[in-house]
Amino acid sequence: MALIFDFVYFFINYVVAFLPSRKLRSIIYFILSKGKISLQSTIAMNVKILDIRGVIIKKNSNINAGSILDGRGATLTISENVDIASNVSIWTCQHDVNTHSTNCSDVHVGKNVWIASGSTVLPNVTIGDNSVIASSSVVSRSVYKNTLSGGIPAKKIRDIKRDIKKLDPIRRFR
Repeated sequence: MALIFDFVYFFINYVVAFLPSRKLRSIIYFILSKGKISLQSTIAMNVKILDIRGVIIKKNSNINAGSILDGRGATLTISENVDIASNVSIWTCQHDVNTHSTNCSDVHVGKNVWIASGSTVLPNVTIGDNSVIASSSVVSRSVYKNTLSGGIPAKKIRDIKRDIKKLDPIRRFR
């Protein structure tokens, strides 16, 4: 079983992730996730998915290049109209600093969320609907809806009002 898992991991992250056809990538991700990754979502080239079985991506969401999506041991749910910029890491598992054992918890990203480039989202976090995470932030606690949060660790900066109808897909060949 471990050999099959290793092969699927390699196939997703070193073959599918570099296919130049966005549509073909979407179809393969849809099939391998058993429909949990929407055909109406866009995943750019060079996105690493650590365990596709634990990743849910709903329609009209964009995941940009260099991002890491962790579905190991817990569920990562990305709702509709979410824009995840380049080089964002979303983790469902982390190590306990005392024992080095692995702790895993779900992560939920609400509707109409924008996570700016270089940010990291840690396990057991919910990002509320219509929120924005500023560039290079580390989100270690849940974020309320309709807020701009940023920093290390991320904290609420101010309330915001966003009205996103539908995100445009990312450019071809990305």
